[in-house]
Amino acid sequence: MIKLKKILSEDAADDLQVTFGDEKMSQFVPDLARDLADDPKVQAVLNSGKDDGDPDDDKLPNTVTNLKVGDLIPTQQEIGFDQSIETLLNDKWDSVSSILDTSPADVGGPIVTYDGTYVIDGHHRWSQVLAANPESTIPAIDINKKAGMDHKDILKAVHGAVAAELGKVPSSKKLGTNILDGVDSNEVKTAVDAITPKGEKSWKEGKPEFGHGEELKQNLTNHLTTNLKKIKATKGKASGGPERIHMPQTDAAGTKSEPKLDALAAGEINIAPPFKKEGVIKLKDLLAEGKYDHIVGRQFDVKGKGYRIVRIENDRFAHVVDDHQNTSMFRLNWLTKNVPGFTLDKSRKARPAAWNKGQKTLSKRGYEKILKGAMKDAKGLGDEEFTHDMASSMIHDPELKKHIQKEYPAIRREEDLIQRLQYDLEAYG
Repeated sequence: MIKLKKILSEDAADDLQVTFGDEKMSQFVPDLARDLADDPKVQAVLNSGKDDGDPDDDKLPNTVTNLKVGDLIPTQQEIGFDQSIETLLNDKWDSVSSILDTSPADVGGPIVTYDGTYVIDGHHRWSQVLAANPESTIPAIDINKKAGMDHKDILKAVHGAVAAELGKVPSSKKLGTNILDGVDSNEVKTAVDAITPKGEKSWKEGKPEFGHGEELKQNLTNHLTTNLKKIKATKGKASGGPERIHMPQTDAAGTKSEPKLDALAAGEINIAPPFKKEGVIKLKDLLAEGKYDHIVGRQFDVKGKGYRIVRIENDRFAHVVDDHQNTSMFRLNWLTKNVPGFTLDKSRKARPAAWNKGQKTLSKRGYEKILKGAMKDAKGLGDEEFTHDMASSMIHDPELKKHIQKEYPAIRREEDLIQRLQYDLEAYG
């Protein structure tokens, strides 16, 4: 049996292919967020890298290593002054001693880099270490260089890995001025003047030559200002990178970076064409899309024989039953052309057929026959996702609905009626 949950949604895959083709990150990020919000299948497609027909196109292997902070280039176009300096001056995470005395620096977890050169995520941890000790190294998950992919492609890929896990695109804003535009020594001095006792103690122990009191503050101001200016004076920032709000956040919502990078390495995240396997059965060809569900239950005659619509498939076909509960199928465009008065208009009400006049509800045998015929027409595709969509369409048939309400009087809500019909469809599949 084909498992429908493993069949890619053509529309979701097509949307992702267009989105990953966006040139600018300022366009890509909101487009990806919109795709996820508009269609829950997008997250499933993001997680289908191994099912897109190419086993290697999405693989981004990485190396866990230590990189010298002074050799790295930021891809983010904004790095907040407050986020770069604050933890150095209050030593909230007890990291100053490791940054000054040992290598690699202990910053609470690895940053994410590409090709040993570009910072992809963790810019503020990197800038903190750089400000304090440009000669230090920092733990990094370094994504290996891949032919045809630059740092902007990797930013998109990491965004995809985050969205695949969280189902959304988290963001964060910079705090304070942008140090990549330059650093003012007066701003640094103001920040240093507010150093906490814990921060001052850490710097006195790590840099005894700085002295203490006002002498320490002046030396620390000069030290931090000089190091922060090195970012702009040397390699600056990578071209085409986004603002802070459009950067990937691999540790968003309290999650860890490593599982997302492991998924990228294994090729599990769908980040590159093809986004769907050619020749795969498409959901839009199997599931009722709902456009004409309002005509379910409508009755009509063809050559003196009465029919009632029980399901619409792909907005093109009407599955019907006749007066003996035998099932068959008509094209909707054929019905509109050949059945007098037949219309797809929502405003038109169902016309009772003579064969069904006076029938109050379906018999149990008739109900079972309709469901068996529906599953036979569906060629055995009895996956939960598929039968739920069938039930969501068929519940519009008043005769089917009446039967379920009669057999299960405790069921009142529409969604519960649909679920009951789904169970019955699967039982007869």
